[in-house]
Parts: sequence; C-alpha cells; structure tokens
Amino acid sequence: MKKILICGIGNALVDSEYKVSEEEITELNLTKGCMELNDKENHIKLSSRLKKTHGAVKMMPGGSVANSLYTLAQFGEDVSFIGRVSDDTTGNAFIDSLENTGVSVNINQVNNGITGECLVLITPDHERTMYTHLGVSSQLNVEDINQDVIKDSEYLLVEGYLVTSDETKKVASHSLDVATKHGVKKIITLSDPNVVKFFRDNILELLDKSFDIIKRENKSELVTAFVKGITDEGKSKATAEKRIKVLKMFLNYCDLKGWITMNPLDKVSLGMSAEIGDRAPRIQPETIQKIVSDGLPAETLYDQCMVLTALASGMRQGELRALKWGNIDFDDLIVNVEGAVKHGTMVIGDTKTKRGRRQIPIDAQTMKKLKELKISSKFSAPGDIVFASSNGTPKVQKILIKLIKRVCIRAGVKPILWGDMRHFYASDKLSTLGEDWTEVAALMGHSNPNFTYKQYGHFIKNKSKQEKVRQSSASAMYGGN
Repeated sequence: MKKILICGIGNALVDSEYKVSEEEITELNLTKGCMELNDKENHIKLSSRLKKTHGAVKMMPGGSVANSLYTLAQFGEDVSFIGRVSDDTTGNAFIDSLENTGVSVNINQVNNGITGECLVLITPDHERTMYTHLGVSSQLNVEDINQDVIKDSEYLLVEGYLVTSDETKKVASHSLDVATKHGVKKIITLSDPNVVKFFRDNILELLDKSFDIIKRENKSELVTAFVKGITDEGKSKATAEKRIKVLKMFLNYCDLKGWITMNPLDKVSLGMSAEIGDRAPRIQPETIQKIVSDGLPAETLYDQCMVLTALASGMRQGELRALKWGNIDFDDLIVNVEGAVKHGTMVIGDTKTKRGRRQIPIDAQTMKKLKELKISSKFSAPGDIVFASSNGTPKVQKILIKLIKRVCIRAGVKPILWGDMRHFYASDKLSTLGEDWTEVAALMGHSNPNFTYKQYGHFIKNKSKQEKVRQSSASAMYGGN
C-alpha cells in the first residue's frame, strides 16, 4: 500500500494579500482575475509601494499545489510537496508553515536568489488578481525531483504553471514519466485561463501523458459524494445547505467565466431535509469513557494529556496547540485560554474572538495528569508550549487528528472528529448548567450566545457552578470514578 496519498510538484510561493481598487488594477495594466508574471526589480518596487500605501499585509504559503496539499493535510491525509525555495526568511517560513500543517516537504533550499512571492490583489468584488515573481521556484529542475517520493504515492499532482518555461516543463514531463512507470495516477491543473491561452501547445504536449481524468458524466456522482461527506461528518442540515450554497455560487461564477460547461449543482435543491437529515446523534458518555479507559492507556503521557485536555476543556485545536504552562492554574484548577495558532503557522496570535479569551474549570484528574506531564517535560517554563514538538514549537495539527483516530480504533468506537469533542463538551455543559446557554457560550469561547443556543456569557464566577463543570467533565470522561 502506498504511504503517500498525493505528491505535488509546483511553484513554492508566499502569498501577500492586499485590498485594492479597480483603478489600481487598471493602472498596473493587469488582467483582472488572472495571474501575470513580474520581474524581480518591478516586483520589489511594487511590493514596497503596496506595503506603504496599504499597511499591514496578510502573508501565507501559496502556490496552487501547495495550497491543495495544505488543505488535504488538515483532514489528516499524508501528502508531500516538491519544490524549490531560497535560504531566506520567506523560504524558511514557507517550509515551516507546510511542515506545521503536516505536509512532508522535499524542497531544495538554495543559497542564491529569493523565494517566490505572489502579490494577491483583491478588489471590492472579492476578485483575485495575481502578480507573481517566481523567484528561485522558476529554477526547479529534474535534479530537484525525489523519484522515491513519487513512486510511494497514489497520485502525482502537477501544477499547470510549470508549462510556462522550458526547464520547468521538463520537470513536469519527467515527473509524469516516473509516475507512469510505477503505476501512480496522474493529475494536472490548468491553473489559469492565461496559461491555457498562451501555453496551449505545452499543455497539450503534457496531456499526451494519459492523465487520470474524471469524466463529465461522473459529476452527479461527485455531487452525491460531496453531500454524503457532509452528512458523514455529522454536520447539521443548516451547515450542509450553507456549504452547498457557497459551492453552487462558485460554480455559477466558473460557468459565467466559461471555465466549465455546466454547473453540476444546478439541479440540487437547497431544501434537502430528506437527503441530508438532521445532525448526527451526539456522542454518548459511554463512547467518551471507552476512549478514555480503553483507547488512551496505551498512549504516552503526552498524548493522553492532549486528548484529556481537549475533552475536559472543549478548546479549539488552535487554542490547545497554543496553550502555555503559564496559562494553567494548578491551584484553582483553571485553564486560561489566551491565544491560538493561526492559519497553520507557528505564529501564536489572539483567540478567534474577544470572547475566546476565557477561563475554563478543569477536573482534578485531568489536572493531575497535566502536572505529571509538566514535571517530565523539557519545556516546562511558564512561557513554554504545553504540547510542544521536539523543538518547542506548537504540535502539528495533523498529529492531533491521527491521535484521535488511533485511540478511537483501539477503543472499538467509530472515529470521532475534533468538532465532535467540542460538541460533546457543549452538550454536557448545557445539561449540567440547566440549559444556561449564556454561560456555556462563555465556556466555548463563542462571541454570540445565540450561536451556542442554535448549535447545541460571561465566565462562570460562581464557585458552585465551576465545581459542577468539573464534576460533569470527570463523570463524562472517567465514569465518575
């Protein structure tokens, strides 16, 4: 069995997003909604100008293939990226961001040039126009390709932008040949209308490599699978309908642009009560207790504490990964949530909302485990991350997802999602606090208590209620022992 689901090859870029006017797009002589290449000198000038005129900028790893792999990794899939960056601050940030999300990287980091950057210019209608300097990613060559990674993958994903130069086209062609030789399925992205327009012959040349393409008649099956996937996640009907509505709007836009010949969601009704159904039944205390009693004991103390803390606090993934020892009050049995890992990067920022900064009462048994972990950890200072990796940085998100799946299988229960644990926590506290959804909203870090009410205040300062929260967690997790 292949170890890697998808190996992707493409341009390693950092996206820098700016909100601009329609006039600025015209002034720059850009084709709105498309990507155009920029030389180094002009790119540096424009980047400097945008930073001065538009202030703070949102930066994150980019490139179409890297973005796709980043998304898949957050669902716990094993994926790998092949590319080239420079040994500069931007290149290091690109590698760290992917690795922190769980993407394995096979990147040639060179000592010359600069890492590629894409200036993403967003107009008021939310259209993205991209002005890109490829940097050293344009120097990607056959020697950069790890054939063993391709051989050990189920799919090879090749970025369409690679056809824009002779050298990178050779990389694409070579990689596809390796995939064919070892029975790896092949995928190519067309990337951009201008790529198809100006590099049509190059694309057609690669298409002769016999790609594994989804045929049009299978689109209805894909829609059905998409809807079923939402159901299987245990999402509410409202959530499912919202996702379908957004996807339908996107596909309508693609149809308008002429990128697709039809919208496969046109005949899908949003009144889908019979198809999607209501939210899946809440996880029962017996399931949680089996996870704790049968699934966790074989794990390390570190992994036990991650799961127990998640169950006992209802924290979001990013909040748990950002938790520091200084946030834990062992005397009063309180966890202070003050930050969260943002956008899959190592950067710890503020919580999702202002209400996200909160205090959560934790049961004594879980606190005892955390104290044991602190004593044994090499990162135990107040400013250190509780669930740190070997170098002291926040734990990779993918590891948490796989841990939950592993303990569920060992316990003999259907694997649950992180959202299931938060949902269980909210349900348990609503029951414990007499359906007081205002106080539960505070525990969950929701900015709007109505959201809490619809989905399943202030911090609970009343000591008796704090104790009720602790007791309910202990009972749900440990069976009241």
